[in-house]
Amino acid sequence: MKTETVKLSHFSVKEYLCSTQVEEDFRINERDSHSLIAQISVAYLLQFKSFEPLTRTALDSSPLAMYAAEHWIHHAKYSSIDMPDPYPVLKSILRLFTPGAAPFTNWVRIWDVDARWMHQQLSMDSAEVHSPLYYASLAGIAEISQHLLDGWADTNLQGGTYGTALQAASCQGYDIIVNLLLEKGAEVMHMEVIMEMHFEQHHMEVMR
Repeated sequence: MKTETVKLSHFSVKEYLCSTQVEEDFRINERDSHSLIAQISVAYLLQFKSFEPLTRTALDSSPLAMYAAEHWIHHAKYSSIDMPDPYPVLKSILRLFTPGAAPFTNWVRIWDVDARWMHQQLSMDSAEVHSPLYYASLAGIAEISQHLLDGWADTNLQGGTYGTALQAASCQGYDIIVNLLLEKGAEVMHMEVIMEMHFEQHHMEVMR
């Protein structure tokens, strides 16, 4: 049966190629591989530079868009972003997370990590997109959150399923980001308020 997916014949092949038994020129470095895929995925998303609503035709002509939008976070987390020289992948992600930029809006339109239960909202208005800090906190990418906070991002800006970046990070268990936000003055909301906002947000999305 013909497929468009390339797979290794057995898991042991992957183990061998990633092991030190293979000469360095032929060895696969898993961290470097994730780093490269993350950079390529983000670069792919950066090509969507218009605020005009996306169309199904445009996505069909960009076959890697869905994969890039959904999986770049996974690859970034397993990449060299937390290493002494994370510059290439970090630089790409920071470009994507430029506040008010079209590529960021289009990433959310294609794959909204804050509303995974929803269908793609290809015509979402940019005003409906939550802040880059909120998404970085929700995704658990501490390095991006740190850079955004160093750039004076508003820690208490409200919006999103969880209400604020702090609540998003807290609900996902990202303690490092929680501490970063608290150090920058993020305010702790009462849980009753958070749940009310979560219910209202979910109700609005369902009614659409």
